[in-house]
Amino acid sequence: MGLPVVEHYRADGKGIVISRELRTPRTWEIKGNDQVCVSDETIGTGCCRFQRSKKNQDEYVRRCEPSSYMGTFMVEDGIPEF
Repeated sequence: MGLPVVEHYRADGKGIVISRELRTPRTWEIKGNDQVCVSDETIGTGCCRFQRSKKNQDEYVRRCEPSSYMGTFMVEDGIPEF
């Protein structure tokens, strides 16, 4: 959609998505051997598969269902309080 989005996730299964100055709390869990599923009041539950980018080892590619969304992102250490 072309909008900047920042997502933060903690090891305890909680997360937050920030877009257009809107902060949406999320939860996440691992499903099976190859998916991460996130839930929030906006999207419901969606599951994604992740793969390290072949072009840039600092980036990952995410493919999500059921929306067929695909995007690249970077992982950085450190999570703000939320």
